Amino acid sequence: ELLTKVYGLQAQRICVTYFGGDENNGIAPDYECRDIWLHLHPSLLVMPRQENFWEMGDTGLCGPCSKIYYVREEDQSGIAVELWSLAFIQYDNKSHGSLKPLHAKFVDTRMILERLTSLLQHKMSSYDIDTFLHIYENIYMTTAVTEKYCQPINTISEAYRVVADHIRALSFAIADGATFGEKGREQALRRIFHRAIRYAMQELGAKEGFMNRAATSLVMAMGDVFQELKEHQENIIKILDEEEATFCKTMQLIMDLSNEKATDQIRAKAVNKLFKEKYKDLAHLLWYSQGSASFLFKEIAHTSPSPTLTWDRANHISRLLGLLVCVAAIPEARVTFLQAGLQDYLVPFVVSTSKEKPMELVRNASLDVLMVLVKVAYALGDEVKILIRSKILESCLRSLPVGDYGS
Repeated sequence: ELLTKVYGLQAQRICVTYFGGDENNGIAPDYECRDIWLHLHPSLLVMPRQENFWEMGDTGLCGPCSKIYYVREEDQSGIAVELWSLAFIQYDNKSHGSLKPLHAKFVDTRMILERLTSLLQHKMSSYDIDTFLHIYENIYMTTAVTEKYCQPINTISEAYRVVADHIRALSFAIADGATFGEKGREQALRRIFHRAIRYAMQELGAKEGFMNRAATSLVMAMGDVFQELKEHQENIIKILDEEEATFCKTMQLIMDLSNEKATDQIRAKAVNKLFKEKYKDLAHLLWYSQGSASFLFKEIAHTSPSPTLTWDRANHISRLLGLLVCVAAIPEARVTFLQAGLQDYLVPFVVSTSKEKPMELVRNASLDVLMVLVKVAYALGDEVKILIRSKILESCLRSLPVGDYGS
């Protein structure tokens, strides 16, 4: 009734699903749900789906669910979008996998606000609704981007979406009492911030102070409905400003690395400063910022040891390797480096028998990279196989008597 009579959606475009049963766990299909839907509206398209079972995690409350889908009038493909979910919570999933029936059962329901809004406003995407369009306009006015948000989606429009979506998530989270940190949800919030400002700076040409203006535009667009945004606006701006002030300095250095038009001097200066950087999430910034990790890799790949290695050159190479150690803390990066053969490019540095101090510095830095590649937390077997196939393990063993790193 709410969807068809109040919101005016067409009943013939609605389809619903119910739980189709799970023989492995001895749960019968939810025919009660099916029959209720058919009683309410006999012409509804009602389909069983075996995956219609809601769980909050590996353990905890769970139960069959029913979902409401709608086929957009503007979509000729006939693909239905999920609009509403009803979870019939009636079990407790124990750690050993057994389902214990609850004494008190209940229904948990949620409707996706942006999806409903996009249907009512006849938009093909939730990102095209009026709330986002207000934020997009502010982004266009406060950055160096020359292209407005538009369809079909390109790199620039994707950046608009990411920034608008993330600034909204950040503002609501901070209004609810969240802040940035090094672990758990606080770290997750920081990484949402990082992704937003990376897109803003790299794709939209934003400068420091952008997040303040973006959050302010969000409060203007949504604050009348969500009063907590207005109540906590000062704190939202303060926390975002503090994080941005630290981040922008680091991000500018990372952008200098990936800028192919930057001079060798500018890139070397960026490497030097980033190597000394104490920012906790530097590994993720380097890995997920376009072009920075590949620059580090290419620099090492195109570098070979020289019998007349100077201290300046040795320091530069060791800093490059130090940043690779930092990035390799990320499992995905570690696997990528191994598959690309980073270990093979380190062979010339490791096997060098030179006892000159600059060469020892580079050799030790190379071994630091290898230690991180070997100390894996994920896909251990595959990564060790890659190392065994390469020349690097044999080279490491041969290098042990040389220098001070043998122990």
